[in-house]
Amino acid sequence: MKTSIILDEIDRDAVRPAKEFSRYAEYLRFDLARLLIEDEVRWIERDCPGCCYQGAPVLFHKDGVTYHDCPRCFTRFVSPVPEQAALDVLGVRGRAAQFRRHLFEQRLKERFQASLRTNVLDWLLQRCDENSVGGRSYCEIGGENLGWFADVAENRLFEQVTLVSPIPTVLETPGVRQVGSLEQAGQGFDVLVTHTALDRHSDPDGLLGQMADHLAPGGLLAITAACASGLEHRLLGRDAPSLLPLDRLTVFSVEGIQTALERHGLRVIELSTPGRMDVETVASYLAERVPQETGGGDFWRYLMGRSDPMLRRNLQIFLQENLLSSYLRVAAIKA
Repeated sequence: MKTSIILDEIDRDAVRPAKEFSRYAEYLRFDLARLLIEDEVRWIERDCPGCCYQGAPVLFHKDGVTYHDCPRCFTRFVSPVPEQAALDVLGVRGRAAQFRRHLFEQRLKERFQASLRTNVLDWLLQRCDENSVGGRSYCEIGGENLGWFADVAENRLFEQVTLVSPIPTVLETPGVRQVGSLEQAGQGFDVLVTHTALDRHSDPDGLLGQMADHLAPGGLLAITAACASGLEHRLLGRDAPSLLPLDRLTVFSVEGIQTALERHGLRVIELSTPGRMDVETVASYLAERVPQETGGGDFWRYLMGRSDPMLRRNLQIFLQENLLSSYLRVAAIKA
């Protein structure tokens, strides 16, 4: 099984501009508060989405929801969770979702978008080539960043390209179709991709099962997601800046995502945590406060406070090499 390492640096302010990110977090809290007071929204208790462990203990509460920490596979997840129908409505009409789409389409620096898309797209195509995956049909779930989808479609990397998203979009590329659900997309895809959709779904295990069913034998499933094994989540706990409940209803661990994929008949060919922002995120946080969920704050404050850029770079590389970064990238083949 492969593990990828990414050495080039990333501009944290370009990825997560402070002012816009703060506003986005406020909109997410607003949307969540609306769900919490709506009587018609069902909230569903669930087991660990990674290993199906029952009775995972409560870890902490945040913004009105309860996070659990699986003692067997270390996945972190919200339970009870809003029903998916309510989340789908928020994904189209919610304040946070609308702002996120505007941010990706209008505000993020073009050079960052191009760099990120090229990096992930190259990775996807390499895995297809290495595993003799066909280039006939491609399906993407979510379409959060249409720039990525446009790259796939406009460069005609696949004969048939499908976007699964309930969000109205303007797709002008010939041969591209959009459907509202995976059930409408058909089956037998050579490549199926999802960026962070598992993090936001009320039943990511069920979604993984659907994706496996819609892959052709020998087809490739590519996933990007947050990672509960990573430094940001393990050290900062409920204070992790990227732990925004509606965006992170589930945070799979390395062990949890591999267990879930294998349960659905998928063979993992690469599992990496090539994140590049853990160290800078933790350093920025510790410059002002000590995390509530750890007793090692003094050590980490000292380590992050040392004025040695190579130390931080080497630490981030160490996290990637040992699957301890907070960004997860997985490729799996259907048997």
